[in-house]
Formats: sequence, C-alpha cells, structure tokens
Amino acid sequence: MERYRAKILEADALVIVAPEYNGSYPGELKILLDTIYDEYEALPVGIATVSVVTGGARLLMELKTAMLNYRMFPVEQVLFYNVDDVFEGEELKDEKYKERVERLFGALEKYARALRPIREEVREKLGGNGHP
Repeated sequence: MERYRAKILEADALVIVAPEYNGSYPGELKILLDTIYDEYEALPVGIATVSVVTGGARLLMELKTAMLNYRMFPVEQVLFYNVDDVFEGEELKDEKYKERVERLFGALEKYARALRPIREEVREKLGGNGHP
C-alpha cells in the first residue's frame, strides 16, 4: 500500500474508471480507497462509469458521496451507457463520448491548478516527495 499512498501524494488529479456492480462500485475499489485517508485531501477526481444499461448512474451517486467523505473533489464525470454498443474494439464509436472525456480532462486540469497549493500542503504535512 505504500506505493499506492506515494502515487496518490504525487498526484495532482485522479481518474477513476469503474463498472457498476450490483448498483454500486466494486468492493475492491472500496477496499483500495479505504487504505488511506489524509492523502486524498483536495484531490480533484474525474469519474468514468461503465454499465451495460444504466451507464453507472447509481455507482456514480455512491462514489461521489464516498469522494466527499475522503475530502476529494469530484469535478466531472462520464457515464458510458450500453457499453457494448459504445466501443468497437478499443475505439469509441460515438463522438459525443470523446467530447465528454475531453471535458473531464479539461475540468481536472483546471481544478488541479486551483487546488495545487492545498495539495502541496498535504504533501508537506504527510511527508510526500512532491512531484517526480
């Protein structure tokens, strides 16, 4: 877990891609997120959800609530509805999804810049090495 902790401390932003599992996010993701706490402070997060039908709307609701409890900032999301029809191999078939993903990354970049002073304080307080 020390490697994960170090990566989170180095991070200016995070993207979580998760499938909906029984109306929520997978237990493995919950276990991973729960391994640390203070390291997440002021970390902007983009969320991409994947589902065969619902696009992961329930997963998104639950994960955003968890992000707030961890003191992260969920800033943008992309819901991939009917995922079997959205991709052809590894390529997105629908241009609207490309636009949504670009918007997600743009928002993460903006919030990462704005929250950088707080993230630097977190790194200093917790002994992170800052940026590589």
